[in-house]
Amino acid sequence: VASKIVLSRTSAGVQLRALSERPTTAELLGIPAKRLSVAVWAVTGVVSTLVISIVAPSQSNDATSLAMLVVPASAAALLGGFRRLDLAVAGGLMLGLVQGAAAQVDGLSVARYFLPFAVIVALLLWSQRKEVWDAAR
Repeated sequence: VASKIVLSRTSAGVQLRALSERPTTAELLGIPAKRLSVAVWAVTGVVSTLVISIVAPSQSNDATSLAMLVVPASAAALLGGFRRLDLAVAGGLMLGLVQGAAAQVDGLSVARYFLPFAVIVALLLWSQRKEVWDAAR
């Protein structure tokens, strides 16, 4: 919600959106691209550090399990089409709910770890269906 408000209602947010859509035009209009890029990386680093500080204690502390946190995050981002934050958040919450429900069923408790990967594969196949059908004609 905060990022949506910042990107839509502040001058820095409008400048960031302009840089993401047409960087050359935005720079020609006088938008400070380097300064904004450094600020975005700094804010993203701070937010990522806070999120990892919250999530890491609930996970095992080996590098493999912490690195595998990227898979559910990628599935959620793919649900949002890498464009809409609200859909990515809703998709991530829905994916977490389904994983939690699968953990309650004895036969599905192991399969819940593979659910984000299955969502990624299904969404990639679904998004490429038009190209497959066009090539088949």
